[in-house]
Order: sequence, then structure tokens, then C-alpha cells
Amino acid sequence: MEKESLKDKKRPMKKNVKRMILKGTIWFAVLLLVFGLMLVIWHFFKDNILTVDYKLKDYITNYMINDNNTKFMKIISLFGSKYTLIVIMVIGCIFMYKRRYSIFLALNLFVVYISGYVFKHIACRPRPSLSLIAETGYSFPSGHVMCSTAFYGMLLYFIFKYVKSIPFRWILSFVISLLVVFIGISRLYLGVHHLSDVIGGFILGGIVLIMFISMAKEYFKEDK
Repeated sequence: MEKESLKDKKRPMKKNVKRMILKGTIWFAVLLLVFGLMLVIWHFFKDNILTVDYKLKDYITNYMINDNNTKFMKIISLFGSKYTLIVIMVIGCIFMYKRRYSIFLALNLFVVYISGYVFKHIACRPRPSLSLIAETGYSFPSGHVMCSTAFYGMLLYFIFKYVKSIPFRWILSFVISLLVVFIGISRLYLGVHHLSDVIGGFILGGIVLIMFISMAKEYFKEDK
């Protein structure tokens, strides 16, 4: 009887995994499709996009740069670096390992980082010529923004499932959401990305986030 009951418990989980993989595959296809569409848009409207990019860069350079802003933006930008995200991911996994959320948090960061790396090498867009910090690699999409959107968004999803205090949930949501927005602003301010790079990072990172949230919802459906 015990063996039969164990089998019964495993069956819905197997169904969940199959549906989870299906949803993940669909959203990954959407991710590739949207990235391909971005390349097409860049090909046909490159001059228009660059005009907007350069106008914003000139405005930031002429009116916003000062020592205090630069120090602040450098600190904010660190929260989007792969090293900071890895540290936060490890801490999050330690706190959530009993609830099986940790595997989704780790996979989220891995997938979004690899996807961003591959996309950069497909687009091969050079970075802006003048910047306040040294950066290597290609520009589109912004890796900091793409990874931060997907990773911090996933962290927020689990905070809403894991944290019982409603006021604390909303405070964390506000702070983390504001942080992600400012990471995008910091990359523009520091001159290491164009506006189109940052927008692309938000969109692609958002798709990765939706992909993992839909997969997590499917996987944990029987836990409700």
C-alpha cells in the first residue's frame, strides 16, 4: 500500500514537470523570436535608433554628470554585475533550499546570463565610444539590465510566496523594483550602453522572467 501511495504522489509531479518543460520551451521560443525581431528592427531603423541614443547620451554628458552622481551610479551598477548576482543567488538558495525554489533561482540566473552572452555575440554591437568606467564585450543587449530584470524579478516572485508579512513584501517589492530601474539608468549614465541596449535588456530579461515564473507555477501547482 505504501508503494502505491508513493507512486500516486509521483504521478502528478511527473505531469507537472512535463507541462513545465513545455511552457519553458514555448517561452524560450518567444525569447528567440523577439530577439530576432529586434535584429530586424535594428537593420531597417538603425539610423533612427542611433539618433535617439546619441541625443540621450549627449544630454546625460552635458547636464547630469558630476562626482556625486558618478559615485552613486557606480554603486548601483555593481548590483547588476554577475558577481553580485551570484552572491545573492547563493544566499537565496541557502534560505530557500527546503522549498525547492533554489533550483529555479539558480537556473534563472544561468539561463539569462548565457542567453545574454549569446545574444551579444550575435548582434555584435560595439559599446559607446566614451564611458566613465571600463567595460569589455559587446553592447546589445545590456547584460546588467537583462540579468537584473530576470533574476531580481524571480527573487520577488519567491519573496511573495515565502515571506508572510504583507507590509514587508511590499517594501521589498518597491526597493527591488526601484533597484532594477536604477541599474538600467546607471548603465546609461556611466556611458557603457545606449538607450536601445537598456530597453532591449528590459524586454528580453522580462521574457526570461515570465518563462521561469510560468515554469515555477506549473511545477509547484500541487503544493497549493
